Amino acid sequence: MAVCLPKPSVHASPGEKLRYYRQIKQISQEEISRILGCKNIWYITNLEKGFNPIYYEDAVKLAGVLDIDPDDLLTEYTRFCRPGYGERIKRIRYEYRMSQAEFANLVETRRDNLSIWESEHQNIHPEYGRFLHLKMLAEQKGLDFARLIQDSEYCVDDYKRFIQSDIAKKIRNIQAAFGCFMEEFGKMMGLDNAASIISEWETGKAKPTRKNFYKLRDLAVSAGIDMDKLNEDPDFYKDEYAEFIETDCGDKIRYIRLQYGVFMEQFGEMIGTSGNTVSEWESGHMPENGRKDDQFVPDCVKEAEEQIAKGVKLPAHEEVTIKFGKGLAEPFQSKDGREFMRITIPNQDPADKTPWASFVLPAKAVHENQYGKGLWAKIPADGTTVVTKPTLQGQDDKGKNIWQDVKTQVPNTELKAMVESYKTRASQEKAVEHRESARDKLDALAKETATKVSPEKAKAKSKSKKGPEL
Repeated sequence: MAVCLPKPSVHASPGEKLRYYRQIKQISQEEISRILGCKNIWYITNLEKGFNPIYYEDAVKLAGVLDIDPDDLLTEYTRFCRPGYGERIKRIRYEYRMSQAEFANLVETRRDNLSIWESEHQNIHPEYGRFLHLKMLAEQKGLDFARLIQDSEYCVDDYKRFIQSDIAKKIRNIQAAFGCFMEEFGKMMGLDNAASIISEWETGKAKPTRKNFYKLRDLAVSAGIDMDKLNEDPDFYKDEYAEFIETDCGDKIRYIRLQYGVFMEQFGEMIGTSGNTVSEWESGHMPENGRKDDQFVPDCVKEAEEQIAKGVKLPAHEEVTIKFGKGLAEPFQSKDGREFMRITIPNQDPADKTPWASFVLPAKAVHENQYGKGLWAKIPADGTTVVTKPTLQGQDDKGKNIWQDVKTQVPNTELKAMVESYKTRASQEKAVEHRESARDKLDALAKETATKVSPEKAKAKSKSKKGPEL
């Protein structure tokens, strides 16, 4: 016989709902106890009276017998304590950037208790009072608590989402937002050996720690980057600079400069950099990990890109080839990890014993010749290069010479003549040697000829000068 009972109100407790559905099904507390594996009915009695919460595991068993939705027997607290509550607690702790010991103090519990909750060891939940404290802490950090309970993906914090994929690309895009090189970007995060660490992240050799990720996230947010969008689509924040340097960058810059009809040095002054830097750009040696000089991109960038896309051949630029010996080149690495070559220029006068001048080129621009004995580099003919020459400034108290580096912008055609002056000097020395040896040979020949003149010829010559005999 069906039992007619008033339906519980929307505000009814889970215990009241349990009693209602049990009575509707005409199931005794003893039967319910057996279903739950309890030895006495007091456990069910306490559930129905609200003395004990109905946790998720029991709600699932009861719902199967009573033919109802388990969620009808749960509260916000018991929903929070469903499987996965450990990740929910971790998500709250990560928002505070705290260790377990630090967060346990904040929640006013012991560290081992917090560890048990986060590992869900033996399904031990935080008690109701600690749950309320956790909820308050979550809301103080702006977490959506209802979503934290319902959405397992929401429990995955920013760090885990960040390192799931495309770490290198994401970090490069954050760095690009600040327009700086690796070294400077790393220092903004307070890293030691900054350029090396950032390089490992951006090449995929290593991942940032959670602690360093928090610093990355703070920088990204300060630059207006939405971390959710960055994680969903790393290319979302790919800026005009990245697109500009991606392909044919040197041709684009040369096209822009030629539209203004100026030399590299003049173009450098227009955009606030040196002619040597413009020369490096046009040769394809762009900064690989920064955009400190990205202000050089004017409106005609799009025109340059359109011309290249149409297959239009951009104006060619003349280059000069400089040749020098291996002993004059010394490789070195800059602070931001880039490779360069320092090339020394021997003094043109062999009697000049002052230190030699030098200049620097990107290592990629220097090549070995086909015999492997010398080096060569191509540089724009209309560009300039900084030449450094140590100059004597005086002497100190001990009589030791004081030298100071003086930097000079030298046209590349003149630089070629300076570097290859040994060829002219060698040819001149050879010509002088040739003239001297020829003169010596003439003098020696004259002396030899004089010694071979016979006395008879000399006598005959003297007779010929006398008058006729009488």
